[in-house]
Amino acid sequence: MRLTTPPSRHNHAAGPAARPANANAPRILVVDDDPIVAESLAEWLREEGYDAATAMDGAEALESLKSAETTQSANQPSRPFAVVISDMAMPTIDGPELLRRIGKEHPTTAVLMLTGYGTIESAVEMVRHGAVDYLTKPLVESELRLALSRALRQQALAAENDSLRKQLDSR
Repeated sequence: MRLTTPPSRHNHAAGPAARPANANAPRILVVDDDPIVAESLAEWLREEGYDAATAMDGAEALESLKSAETTQSANQPSRPFAVVISDMAMPTIDGPELLRRIGKEHPTTAVLMLTGYGTIESAVEMVRHGAVDYLTKPLVESELRLALSRALRQQALAAENDSLRKQLDSR
């Protein structure tokens, strides 16, 4: 996979250094069974200032999502993933099944779907099942930035809605 950018952008010797993710950076989980694709996208996200992690299939992604929501200590609260960027075709749990499971088990997490072989029908199906967007490879930076922006807005609204609902329930 490659993001379509000027060549100097990905020449790490001459290009900008990756910005370290800060504690307030949105967490993004990249799910792809191709380690080169997963790591190169995660690296790009880190360069953009996000806190990015990878998973090699849907089962590993679900474990990572659950762990991120439950892991906490007195001086370090849990930091759930705001967005999952998932490939469609993967072993064990594929992208569409992962999307459905995230919708049920992690409803405040936004999902972007990626595919190398996109069709209008599959895009419509994924959006109907809750995906914020459906992107085709190779990724175009401007399209990915826009999709991430929409996903983060949707996630923030879902988290706020969840928080308000919990406040009402506690009354």
